[in-house]
Amino acid sequence: MFFFTFFFHMFFLQRVHPSSHLKELESVKDKPVTRKRARDCETREDDGCATKQLRLNECVAGQVSQQKFDTLLTNLVVKGFHPLSFVEQEEFRLFVEGTCLGLNIMSRRTLGQRIEDAHSGLLRSLTGTLGEQKFVCLTADVWSTSTESFMGVTAHWIAVDTMERGSAALACRRFSGSHSLDRVADIIHDIWLEFKLPVEKIVGTVTDNAANFCKAFKKFGIQVTDEEECSIDVTVECIHNLRPVLSRHIRCTCHKLSLIATSDVRKAMKPNTPCDHYHTAVIEKCAKYWGSSKRPKSAEVVKAVLGKQLSNPCVTRWNSLYEAICHVLQNRERLPELRERIDLPICHVLQNRERLPELRERIDLPVIKDSELDFLEDYAEMLKPISTALDRFQGSKSSYYGELLPTLLAVRSKLKKAIDSCKTLAPTLLAVRSKLKKAIDSCKTLAILPIGTAVIDGFEKRFRTILDLEEEDAVIAAVSHPFLKCCWLPPASHCKPDALLLEAAEECLGGTAPSFTETCDSAKDDAFFDFTSQCASQSGDQLQAYQVKLEVLKYMDDRRVDISMLHDYPVVKAVFLRYNTNLCSSAPVERLFPVANLILRPA
Repeated sequence: MFFFTFFFHMFFLQRVHPSSHLKELESVKDKPVTRKRARDCETREDDGCATKQLRLNECVAGQVSQQKFDTLLTNLVVKGFHPLSFVEQEEFRLFVEGTCLGLNIMSRRTLGQRIEDAHSGLLRSLTGTLGEQKFVCLTADVWSTSTESFMGVTAHWIAVDTMERGSAALACRRFSGSHSLDRVADIIHDIWLEFKLPVEKIVGTVTDNAANFCKAFKKFGIQVTDEEECSIDVTVECIHNLRPVLSRHIRCTCHKLSLIATSDVRKAMKPNTPCDHYHTAVIEKCAKYWGSSKRPKSAEVVKAVLGKQLSNPCVTRWNSLYEAICHVLQNRERLPELRERIDLPICHVLQNRERLPELRERIDLPVIKDSELDFLEDYAEMLKPISTALDRFQGSKSSYYGELLPTLLAVRSKLKKAIDSCKTLAPTLLAVRSKLKKAIDSCKTLAILPIGTAVIDGFEKRFRTILDLEEEDAVIAAVSHPFLKCCWLPPASHCKPDALLLEAAEECLGGTAPSFTETCDSAKDDAFFDFTSQCASQSGDQLQAYQVKLEVLKYMDDRRVDISMLHDYPVVKAVFLRYNTNLCSSAPVERLFPVANLILRPA
């Protein structure tokens, strides 16, 4: 930090005061050592430490070899998203020559070759890592700009030894041509072949609800998660060539939840209804406050009044809209002050009388009534379970597929409680409004009721098969999770999950169990009890089934909830790895595209 500050000041002085920067340098050189620094030097000398402060070239050039320097420079260019021409910049060359004496800077062509070699080595290492895993889950999505499209694919797995989740980006590949279902299937299949991933190892591929993905996996996939129809009809063409085989398809849960909060709610808001009036008017007013954080002058006032800027929602992310509404509600008491301080000064208004309507539209903030803020609070409280579930599903490091079913059941329970409270107040409010002829401003519960009804109806429709326990993979994944097991179900409903876990354990164990025929040798010690023939007739499969059932019973009775306890139950551990490797969301591949945008920028 000292050297950075020193060189920065020297560079600044040389440009601004060229005649005085040498005097500044001489004064620094001739400055005597202070007593505190001298005392520190004496203390270090007593401890046997070196008392001489090394120069910058001495401490760098004496410790860094040419090979290490080349490696560090390559990492700097790659991880810093710098262009290859970075090594040819005059300022960078002067910096290296002044600080790293005796080291050579590689050329642009050499740097490109080193990056290609490092990329090839990384692909070989990643291919080996994926080959060591028993099960792998993939996420895939298509990202489009104004001129180009790209296919992104990420891989996720759970390490057998540490039970920790690992992940890697497999591809961000140019997707030319139309996004038809056969092109989607071909590109995904080519990526599998590149990393030598057999379809048997891939337990699932998570995508959004786009029609091309849904149709591709329905035509070429092993299994489809549910029978929900795609929103867009796509014509399926006959393909006479060798067809690619895709894995089981899992639709992104976060995408479904976002559709509930957007599409399903929008359908419920009919024109000229209380819900439509409240929702449209309040969101438009909030948009003015959110926009004030985007303009330089008004943003300064927002920062001064609220202490920070208001969050701006993203068009494609409903959760960002929810967070922006919550941010407005958190600053509810300060909104009047913000509105007063952000209004135009009267002198500025008089100078721009012709543009007064335009200026007021751009800068003045509307008054949000208390009833409208109450409506926003009810809206936020109604949709809070969905927002919480989105945050849980989008965490890829500690997220397991077993959390899907318990989380959805918890969301349904909370949504029903919220809608029941609204239905309880609705008849009273209707009677009050009919008698007193009051506006809907005093009946905010009537406005939020259609939204709550649309949310719960859409939730039941989109997750019907999972909520009815028809999705067996989700049930097995939840029961094999030590923290969950069957606690998310009432005791009367434990029979089906227990049976599914036992069946999955027997399937995962396969024929690896040892022979148990030696257990009948004790019968030979007494000729009176001659049951050798009956004992021998018992097959190894039966004894193996008894062992599996005993282990499952012990696992269900174990009170430990940490994942590491699965090491004591190898059969259940195999089930956990098989059914919990999948993710509930395609968020990891969506996070890949902003990084790709930095890499593919014109610079």
